Amino acid sequence: MLMDPTSEVLDAALKYADMGLRVFPVFAPTPSGCCTCRQGSHCSSPGKHPRLRGWMTKASSDEKQIREWFTKYPTDNVGIVTGGPSGLFVIDLDGEDGVKSFEDLVERHGDVPPTLTVRTARGLHLYFYSTVPVRSRTALFPGIDVRGDGGMVVAPPSVHKSGARYTFEAGAQIAEAPTWITEQVAAVEIPDVSPHPTEDHSADDDDSHDSEIIPEGERNTALTCYAGAFRAQGQTFQEIREQLLIINAKNCKPPLPEQEVEGIARSVARYKPNGKRQRIRPDENKLFWVKLEVNKILGDPDIRLMKEEQRGWFMFLLLEAWKAGGTLPADDRSLYVLLGCSSKQRWKRMKDEVLKKFRREIDSEGNPILVLDWMAETYAEQLNALNQRISAGKKSGEARAQKAAASKKGAQAASGAQMEAASLTA
Repeated sequence: MLMDPTSEVLDAALKYADMGLRVFPVFAPTPSGCCTCRQGSHCSSPGKHPRLRGWMTKASSDEKQIREWFTKYPTDNVGIVTGGPSGLFVIDLDGEDGVKSFEDLVERHGDVPPTLTVRTARGLHLYFYSTVPVRSRTALFPGIDVRGDGGMVVAPPSVHKSGARYTFEAGAQIAEAPTWITEQVAAVEIPDVSPHPTEDHSADDDDSHDSEIIPEGERNTALTCYAGAFRAQGQTFQEIREQLLIINAKNCKPPLPEQEVEGIARSVARYKPNGKRQRIRPDENKLFWVKLEVNKILGDPDIRLMKEEQRGWFMFLLLEAWKAGGTLPADDRSLYVLLGCSSKQRWKRMKDEVLKKFRREIDSEGNPILVLDWMAETYAEQLNALNQRISAGKKSGEARAQKAAASKKGAQAASGAQMEAASLTA
């Protein structure tokens, strides 16, 4: 059944946006179970595929954009983007097989924390945050699919083609996934080239369906996510490089130059496998100067397309991030206070674009943080160079002190010998 054209789905979409998630409209099913897209009864995934072509990049947490979409399409379902900077992934338990498989996993590995859980027409969706990249996968275990990088999930109060609604089952907050779960879902394989990446369907623009590819504009982000997952497993630069080249050739349209893919592998391989980032306290920062690559910032189309106020916020956060080694606190309240915004609602509406360049991570103390990778890497390099100079200076100083002490000792010995010789002569 179609949802009544009320504010219910709009309210839900705005709530998800307040949680820092990016949403978009999804075609709804008709009362007869067909799809409201132009393929109608011929659609292979009614009520489960995005209305927007390029939905991965167009999805938003901007209030104005969300209101525009769901005012124009009031009966649509609502979708949430998984993976990427949000760190969100969803475990889809399909029917009794999926529930049984998950129960077996819990029995073998340990309990899971209470988390946001949604009842679907056939099973459950378990929402988690992860600090390592998690890609979308089907049949990870019998009846278990995973929605991660490059994926999406249909969310409450959306309607299934059967007429059943997606409803909240338990948990008001999305929990951090326990280690044993991330170890299971982040075990990366070379992705299959399938026409249906998530919910058995790809993006739709009223009457056409895209094939499953990594399009221009998303290739670097996608390959970096894969590289991060490979590195988390302890793979070497050469191993990461070889796998990225395969993914690039099979999935990226058009493929990136081999040299660029190799650069991604080399950059990610510098990080320690499964290492937790040690966040630097601003009052402990040894580097009082910041190295900004002007062309990197001014030449970035995402930054140039920001509104004037958003660019100002971004530049301010850039400087604040440098004070903490390329990182920021991940919670909205801290960022809002840090920026001194005049309106909290205004920040919530506009933050998505401002934080687009930052990646969510958990630091060594278990706190969620935002990381600007190129800045963190630059900071680490400069800090290492500074420490080397300090160490070299200390060694040089110690060498000079030892030389001076030896010289003084030699002079004293020579003076004593002269005095003794003079005494014998007398």
